[in-house]
Amino acid sequence: LYSSAASDVYKRQPPDRDHGPRMGMTRFQKLATAALVSVLVLMFVGAIVRVTGAGMGCPDWPTCWGCLIPPTSVEQVDFSKLPIEKFQRKAERMGRDPATITEESLRREFNPRHVWTEFINRLTSLPVGFFSLATFIAGFWQRQKRPWVFWMAFASLITVLVNAWMGARVVYSG
Repeated sequence: LYSSAASDVYKRQPPDRDHGPRMGMTRFQKLATAALVSVLVLMFVGAIVRVTGAGMGCPDWPTCWGCLIPPTSVEQVDFSKLPIEKFQRKAERMGRDPATITEESLRREFNPRHVWTEFINRLTSLPVGFFSLATFIAGFWQRQKRPWVFWMAFASLITVLVNAWMGARVVYSG
C-alpha cells in the first residue's frame, strides 16, 4: 500500500527527534504549579472532612485534644488541658444546655477517625501556605517587568491567609 519512497521518509526521521527548542518551566511556574496542586489536594481532603463530619475532630488549635500529635484513643486525652468552659459557652450560643458539656460528654464524643481526618486536613494546609508565600516572594522579584504576576501572587497569598484566619475562627469559636 505504501511506496518505498514514503517509507524512506519515515526511516530518515528518528522517532525521538526534537522538533524545535524546548523550554522547561521557570522557577516561578514550578512554584505556582506546586501551590495549585497543594490547593487541589487540600480541597480533596477538605471534602473528605466535610463528608465524614470530622470538621471539629480537633476541638482546639493549634493542638488537637490538647496534644501536638493527636491521640488515637480517649485514654490519651488529658481533659484537664481542654477549655471545657469555652465548649460550654459555645453550647449555650447554639441553644444547648451548657451543663450537658462535661468531661464525660467529651469522652463520649471523642472519635479517633474524626480526629485524624481533621488533623490530616490541617497538615495538608501547610504546603498551601508555604507554596503561596514562596509564589508571592518569587512574584515580588518580577513586579517591575510583570506587575500582574506580582499582584496575582499577592491576591493568592491574601486569599490563603483569610481562609486560614476563618478556619482558626471556627475552631476558636468552639
